[in-house]
Amino acid sequence: MLRRASQAVRSNLRKGRLGGIRAAASTSRKMGAFCTKVGAAASRPVVPTFKMADSAMLRTYSSGQKMYGNGVIGIVREVYSIWERRVPLTPVHVRELVKKGLRVLVQPSERRIFTDEEYRKAGAEVTDDLSPAGTIIGVKQVQKEKLLPDRTYMFFSHTIKAQPENMPLLDEIINKNVRLVDYECIVDPATNKRLVAFGEYAGYAGMIDILRGIGGQFLGKGFGTPFLNVGSTYMYDDLAQAKEAVIKLGEKIRTDGLPNALSPLTFVFTGNGKVSRGAQEIFNLLPHRWVSPEEMVKIAKGEVPADNKTLYATVVGVKDIVRPNASAPDEVKTLTGRDYIDYYYKNPEHFEASYHDILAPYTSVLVNCMYWDMRYPRLLSIENMKDLSRKDGPMAEKKAESGLYTRPFAVSDITCDIGGSIEFNFGATLPEDPFFMYNPLGASLTGREEDNVSKEMSSDGVLVGAVDILPSELPKDASQHFSNALFPFMEKVAKAGTVSDLPAEVRVAAITQDEGALSPAYMHIQRKRELESQVKTREMDDVLADPRQSKVLRVRGHLFDSNLINTLLSYIEDSKLAFKILDVDVGLARDQKTSVLVQVLGHEEEGDSKGVEERIEECVQNLSGLVQSMGPVAGNPSLSVYNFDPKRFSPQAIAHFKSKESSTQQERAKVKDMSPQKVTIFGAGRMVGPVIRYLQKSRKGGVGADERPVYITLADVDPNAAQEMCRAVRPSGPDAEALLKGSDIVPVLHSVSAADRAAMEGLVQESDAVVSLVPAQFHADIARLCVDKQTNMVTASYVSDDMAGLDSQARASGITIVNEVGVDPGIDHMSALALIEDIKKSGGRIESFYSICGGLPAPEAADNPLGYKFSWSPRGVLIAGTNDATYLKDGEVVRVEGKDLYASATPAPLPFPGNPSLALEFIPNRNSLPYKEMYGLQDAHTVMRGTYRYRGYCDLLMAFTKLGLIDFASSPLQSASWAQQLAELTQGSTSNLSSAITSHLTTAGVSEPTARRAIAALEWLGTMSPHTPVASTPSIADGFCSLLESKLQFQPGEKDILVMNHECVVSYPDEPGRAKQLFRSQLVKYGDNDCVGGEGETAMARLVGVPTAIATDLLLRGVIPSGNGVIRPMQPSVYLPMLSALKQEGIECVETAETLY
Repeated sequence: MLRRASQAVRSNLRKGRLGGIRAAASTSRKMGAFCTKVGAAASRPVVPTFKMADSAMLRTYSSGQKMYGNGVIGIVREVYSIWERRVPLTPVHVRELVKKGLRVLVQPSERRIFTDEEYRKAGAEVTDDLSPAGTIIGVKQVQKEKLLPDRTYMFFSHTIKAQPENMPLLDEIINKNVRLVDYECIVDPATNKRLVAFGEYAGYAGMIDILRGIGGQFLGKGFGTPFLNVGSTYMYDDLAQAKEAVIKLGEKIRTDGLPNALSPLTFVFTGNGKVSRGAQEIFNLLPHRWVSPEEMVKIAKGEVPADNKTLYATVVGVKDIVRPNASAPDEVKTLTGRDYIDYYYKNPEHFEASYHDILAPYTSVLVNCMYWDMRYPRLLSIENMKDLSRKDGPMAEKKAESGLYTRPFAVSDITCDIGGSIEFNFGATLPEDPFFMYNPLGASLTGREEDNVSKEMSSDGVLVGAVDILPSELPKDASQHFSNALFPFMEKVAKAGTVSDLPAEVRVAAITQDEGALSPAYMHIQRKRELESQVKTREMDDVLADPRQSKVLRVRGHLFDSNLINTLLSYIEDSKLAFKILDVDVGLARDQKTSVLVQVLGHEEEGDSKGVEERIEECVQNLSGLVQSMGPVAGNPSLSVYNFDPKRFSPQAIAHFKSKESSTQQERAKVKDMSPQKVTIFGAGRMVGPVIRYLQKSRKGGVGADERPVYITLADVDPNAAQEMCRAVRPSGPDAEALLKGSDIVPVLHSVSAADRAAMEGLVQESDAVVSLVPAQFHADIARLCVDKQTNMVTASYVSDDMAGLDSQARASGITIVNEVGVDPGIDHMSALALIEDIKKSGGRIESFYSICGGLPAPEAADNPLGYKFSWSPRGVLIAGTNDATYLKDGEVVRVEGKDLYASATPAPLPFPGNPSLALEFIPNRNSLPYKEMYGLQDAHTVMRGTYRYRGYCDLLMAFTKLGLIDFASSPLQSASWAQQLAELTQGSTSNLSSAITSHLTTAGVSEPTARRAIAALEWLGTMSPHTPVASTPSIADGFCSLLESKLQFQPGEKDILVMNHECVVSYPDEPGRAKQLFRSQLVKYGDNDCVGGEGETAMARLVGVPTAIATDLLLRGVIPSGNGVIRPMQPSVYLPMLSALKQEGIECVETAETLY
């Protein structure tokens, strides 16, 4: 058989049919060969209908004036769809470009999510005339008749695959010398990772919409549920507001539960890529439990206890939805993990669907996010749904109880492949009418399945959500996300006179270059157009429609350079068969493979001893051998075989799959991974215990979408500290065995000094995430290692200048470094932003804002002269008291030098709101001015962030500062006592130390009562004694810190308290006569009684450690995506899921409001 195929090769060489005939002007040799071959198959010569030399692809227009790089940007009015309200650049970024000296023109639009006035205020000119702009940008395609010549255009063009519907647009682009940059192709040249896209917004919208949908469906069956209170995504101002609605839904479910007839409610998510993770992020806001597919089946059957106040979910990958079929080699059944997945994607013909009979009967809601194309088995076919809609079979009793006889009874087809993996997706819907009901057991008069569709939510069948423009439902958030990604490039793009002047990331996205020519990287568009224009197929009017008389082959490899495609087509002809070319997908570069989809057809012939079916089978078998024999010569080609399905291989279906954006194609590789995730924690201080405990617990059903085990490595400069922490967090009690299965604590003892850099590099390299809980000055060094090794990182500390400087490098490395996720900073940011958003939505204008936080001993434990004990780093406490502070007070900027910080203390009101036993004071904390913009407090005349202490503490620390005890620059006396050190600092002697201290302090402006209190405190600390030595430390402050740490320790039975308070004075300018209000958001948490010497946690450790762990967990699960650079938890997509997770841990602010006047 193989010999016969080889003879065909030699025969064609003799006939000159394999590449020796020129087809059309400018046609490459390999294209001409293939087109000529197709013509031979059609038994008539090819008449070229498209010649590059005389087509519109050859530039004919010249305006004479080149506008590229003139520093003027135009933003077009979107006209692609009435739902297209997104923008490529938000007013915030327009303002920044104007500040840089660029001119921005914006076409007016009443539909756009950002108003014309917002752009005016940002410095843009609102005008229909974009002719002064050299760079014109939009989201979707610009109308070809509106194109202005000799300019740079940026939009999603959908031309890189030579999509026929967009070729007239490309012709006009080339004709008018337009330099076209396609966002889809803006990538990091080193990693080929896309940099400008709309992310997970389809997943967000698809999940929110289906929650609304099942609410209506349940109502149609007679059940009123809280799902009715959720609207479609587009009904909310932004994602944050939509998430609030979902959170409220979750609270209602958690409180009241769902009808027993609907419980347990089970959700299945397909795939684990960006779309799926977006949908999962929304689901995580509800009371839920993530389970394995096997456990979900048991829960649905009632074999495992479940309750009506919890939703159950699982994520499925390849192995959960397909299985090897009878044609699969035996070795396939032994493959596991990535090997199994890779084999499936390369050889889908060896698999059959399995979801429909293993998991579907036990699925309530299917959220479909996985890539699919015609090569792969369908997830759910129409025939599957007929079986799954029977009243008998699995779940019969539950079906009868609820009246929902179809399983799944709802499908959110977010990928929206028409007639694809969900075969009963009969067509895309619109956001205003997103659902239809399909009754698989219906009997339409026409007999067509698509006529068994109804818009009545009470109808029998399955609810289908099939909106194909889901990101447009979140225009504000999607635009902000997109603008954040695009903005860094725009100044250089606007000033780029030539393509070579463009940033490297953008240069690779230039489909056309200067003078209106295709860029070399996109010449495949030209080649493909030539090829497709000349493909002719023979008429087969007499070919039967019987699928047995037709097969479809997909051949992939270097088909033209090797002449393989011509050989295959000749062999089909020699086998007395015919063919149709259904699709050609030319590789985008010389080293990329080409794919051709060929239908092999046949009909009965007189005198033929073999039937058509046998001839086709024999031909396919021989072709398979030929393809395998070509090896590296043809790029190790592959051949897949399918039964012909008119619907599956219709021109419409093929065009639909080819038009999907490449980001969707990438989903197929992103399947669920159950391998362990590794976390390295640097530091073994007080905060580490809560981090490890949360990560242990989170893999038993916490916030997130998988149950992958997490292995934790602990590294510290002090091996004993690391070992002690590992012993402390080793779980005990009835859940110990289960916890240990999900988390393995491995003490790896390394120093964080430069000498151990190689060891640290190894730890970072092998980690999925790094948590830095070392002193703040080391964070940037660890972050640099994470950038080098492309490892995500979390730290609770402020973003330092060094850390901020790593932002662009972190983005380029594809990682996210999450900072400020402790309590202050951390919970304070997140709770403040939530409060501020609520106030703004109620029409309020914030006039003043205070955010004060402090970690203190509980009142009963504040039994020393300072009223303070350490619940976190002593050195960190003292350093915080030396920082300069800046804040806004009544419209004036107030600056306080670090040396005067404690002197600026302000008494808090008595009694303290919500806790009258607390007598507190506060000092400003660092620079509050940036938070005016970060928090969106544009109207506020007062903005301060501060730190609480008990009254009197600041006076003492001010006195200690005046004495020079908090000086990190001066070295202490060697082998001296504290009495000698004080005598040195006050220029006195140990014999009259009290007098010397008093004189020194009063001369420095300290009052005599405060000086006396300071002396009493120093006596209590032992510093007045000649027998208290000064520790050998780098500075006086470090020595004093060591002394304070030894004296200000919590004792057994004592506990700490953390107090956080936001206060906003709010007016209502749109409601004349309405009184101002004072809003408070307060968090008061006590530590455990056994936090000293026991297994309890301090309030400070818990409120720093738990949010740090939550951020780490969300990074590991992809809820916080990689590639965002250096960030704080100030985006709703970050702080809302974190606040939800904190609430589940019992960490939640109490909000109150009172009328002022």
